[in-house]
Amino acid sequence: MSFAKELQIKKDEIESFLNELSFDDIPEPLKSSVKYSLLDGGKRIRPIFLLECFRLFGGKLNGGVKKFACAIECVHIYSLIHDDLPCMDNDDFRRGKLTNHKVYGESIAVLAGDALLNLSYELIFDAIRLSGYDKNFVEAGKIFSDSIGGKGLIAGQALDITTVKDEMTSDKINYIYGHKTGDLIKAAMLAGAKIAGASNEEIKKISDYAEGFGFAFQIKDDLLDCKSGKIGANNDYVAVYGEKLAQKALNDNIDKAVEALSGLGRNTDFLKKIALKSAVRKQ
Repeated sequence: MSFAKELQIKKDEIESFLNELSFDDIPEPLKSSVKYSLLDGGKRIRPIFLLECFRLFGGKLNGGVKKFACAIECVHIYSLIHDDLPCMDNDDFRRGKLTNHKVYGESIAVLAGDALLNLSYELIFDAIRLSGYDKNFVEAGKIFSDSIGGKGLIAGQALDITTVKDEMTSDKINYIYGHKTGDLIKAAMLAGAKIAGASNEEIKKISDYAEGFGFAFQIKDDLLDCKSGKIGANNDYVAVYGEKLAQKALNDNIDKAVEALSGLGRNTDFLKKIALKSAVRKQ
């Protein structure tokens, strides 16, 4: 099976989970706004990573894990809705479609993001309940919550929008990339591994992989923006360091990710392939 086909099968699995979610109790137009962004496709990389790490360590699919995967994607979509707002990145289009606030207005878009963030916690608590309050599910929930708050994803967003280019340092850009992009990727992978009962040593290797992949993934976005003429963001790695150093940092972090998988003694082919493919992706 080709990697593209394997990835599509995994993506379709996530789509099926998301389409099982009920939005019946959400009033309009909020319901339509939530569904507009959440069910709009996308790469679904984060929930795919959660399931891949869960299965890597012997986990068998169950309702709780499905809810965890959906929760991760809900947080990701919430962050995109808010990122696109005029007070943040002020984007009119995402994936070729009008952004949420351009369709439903800024107020509803803000609330749609809020609703998705809260839905993620509803799903996590459902997952923990379905597990019989299993310790690993509880610890995975803690990993998840730590990654998205004021010391995680939101911290990265805050520094992103308050730092001007002349004040950017290597420490700051590493912090922004590590939190705004990296934390949710790492949380997805660690949650999946933790639920499946991975050892501390195995968790450390997965964490190292996630850090390398997350940083490389964001740098690749910057390089793609550069090629399309969008270079110039305050915290853009290419704008700060130049295309040559950005490409080197991308390659170094992909190498870090792949190397972290050595010694696991498990079938990590998919994780290696997605890291290498991400380094050369076109979009």
